[in-house]
Amino acid sequence: MLESLRKVFASDRFVPSTSVFPDVDVQHIAAKLNVEKRASRNAARNLPDSASTTMDSVELEIVAEVGRARRQGLENFEINLDVYNERLARATEARREVGIVAGKAKGDFMSDIVSLETRLANPEENVQQCYEFLMDFRKKHRLIRAAEERSSTARWVALVMLMLLFESVLNGYLFAQKNELGLLGGAMAAVLISLANVGLSSILGYYSRFINSVKFLSKLWGLILTLAWIGMVAAFNLAVAHFRDAVQIIGDWSVAANTATETLIEAPLGIASIESWLLIVLGCLISLLAFMKAYYADDPYPRYGKYVRMLIDARMEYTDVLNDALGILEVRRDDAIGELKEADQFVNQELSEAIDAVSGRSTLQSHLGNFLQLCELSVRQLLKQYRDHNRARRESDAPKYFDEEFEFEEFTNRRGGAQQQGETLKEQKRITEIVDKACQDIHQDYMDAVANFKSTRDLQNALKTRSEDRGDTSSSLG
Repeated sequence: MLESLRKVFASDRFVPSTSVFPDVDVQHIAAKLNVEKRASRNAARNLPDSASTTMDSVELEIVAEVGRARRQGLENFEINLDVYNERLARATEARREVGIVAGKAKGDFMSDIVSLETRLANPEENVQQCYEFLMDFRKKHRLIRAAEERSSTARWVALVMLMLLFESVLNGYLFAQKNELGLLGGAMAAVLISLANVGLSSILGYYSRFINSVKFLSKLWGLILTLAWIGMVAAFNLAVAHFRDAVQIIGDWSVAANTATETLIEAPLGIASIESWLLIVLGCLISLLAFMKAYYADDPYPRYGKYVRMLIDARMEYTDVLNDALGILEVRRDDAIGELKEADQFVNQELSEAIDAVSGRSTLQSHLGNFLQLCELSVRQLLKQYRDHNRARRESDAPKYFDEEFEFEEFTNRRGGAQQQGETLKEQKRITEIVDKACQDIHQDYMDAVANFKSTRDLQNALKTRSEDRGDTSSSLG
């Protein structure tokens, strides 16, 4: 941003100085032109003529020599004055450049706002869709309560593993008898039985929640699964008990499996040993725990907890993106305002130096007057020296113009400055006003953008109002 402004003030770094006026050394000029000797020589010939009205060659050389120094001084004065005036004239260009810079800063900031609004569009739409879907689901299923929180997955897994371990240890002990592999073989059989018991009970328990649905087919499906679990528990654990009894009597596991199937069909409750009854009780208890734990692993109403979590996740995503957007926008706002303030400070410093240079110009002008006066005095002194020496040594009367004082043509300074100084002060004020206005606009754009960025509560209230307008009377989530 400052690069373009630096170019405005980087045309040249010439520092004006009052030392540009050359010295006018009368003695040096007199010696250089050999004034006294030439005056004596002309006087011996009574030159210039008494009737002459114009200066002779020596006098003209004196005037020309001092005139050269005078012209050099005036040229240097005008060069220096142009530098001062050029610095003052840069104010208008600087003001235009600041206007361009301010407009670009505001445009860039608005582009940032549009970009961030675009980033928020998808998360916002996701929140709206999840909310509307959930509200529609609640209306269709006549849900007027908040969803129950889902059990911790880690805790649920830990509990299942604990049940598996507990049942496997007990089953392993009870099956270890008559097993060729002893405890190892019993443990292997126990783990397989426990996995089947806990796994099937957990699956049936989770999906049996459909019994809570208000939809007939879903409720029927849930009822079927619940009855299926009851039948599975009874049949499975009775089969395990008959298998253990057969193992105790026969010893051969393959033959015991076939025998257990036959006894289960012929006499389901014909369990021979107390240990086998203990297996039935243990298996049913573990199955019930697994079933209930899976049943309450999520909200009892099927899919309700899932849809609520979808909305919560959408809100969290939107909130994260919104917070990032607000943070980025705040940084961009501060950067834009900071750069504008820096530009204002830079330009005002440069213009202040230009305005301060007016005092240098005044000094230069005062030195100009002294220099012009010095030139007048010097040329008169040299002419007087020549004329007095000539008059004292000539026989005829000196020309009358010897008594006249020489004057250079009056110098008129046509390069103004006071008006430019006033304009510079006005431009300096306008520049500050432009920067202040741009900073205010950027800050206001920031405030408007923040106001337009909806919080999740704003989104929910807007959607709730929209739902109520459509006749949806279901309550919203907190």
